[in-house]
Amino acid sequence: MMKIQGLVAAAHTPFHADGSLNLAVVEKQAAHYLAHGVGVAFVGGSTGESHSLARDERIALAARWAEVAKGTPLQV
Repeated sequence: MMKIQGLVAAAHTPFHADGSLNLAVVEKQAAHYLAHGVGVAFVGGSTGESHSLARDERIALAARWAEVAKGTPLQV
């Protein structure tokens, strides 16, 4: 079981102007969090976007965050 400690950021889900996911922004978000002492990114839930995403989009978003955070102190 993961123990959550420290700062937790509710990550904004990035979109393109056409409403599609902008997964390229996740790397910048993660870098920003790490540079500012955030230890945990809460993805796809607390800011409300997840309710407007299809299941495949939620999976893609979580997978991108996991990929970007791998090997860093940032927990997702």
